[in-house]
Amino acid sequence: MNPYSEDLRKKIVEAIKHGTPKTEAARSFGVSRSSVKRYAAMARQGKSLTPKKRPAGSKPKLDEGAKRLLEAGPEQRPPATLSERREENPSSHKGGRVHELIPRG
Repeated sequence: MNPYSEDLRKKIVEAIKHGTPKTEAARSFGVSRSSVKRYAAMARQGKSLTPKKRPAGSKPKLDEGAKRLLEAGPEQRPPATLSERREENPSSHKGGRVHELIPRG
């Protein structure tokens, strides 16, 4: 879910400053009451209402060799047991989501 815009946050804080109850402001702007309370507290403390930058995400669990093996598909690789696949590329079995990398036709 994307963070609420700074503009919306400022409008919420302005509504609170003009006497709108927090529950009513939450309902009017379509946000949770806890968000309204948090923005009001941030404004009261003089903190910026700008949304924080979110991290880009976790690093991939599979290395390039494992990705190549998956992209090659079963036509280009002989059948093998899980143990044999682990021996081919041990780094590919560190808890990654292999199913996300398998191309679907």
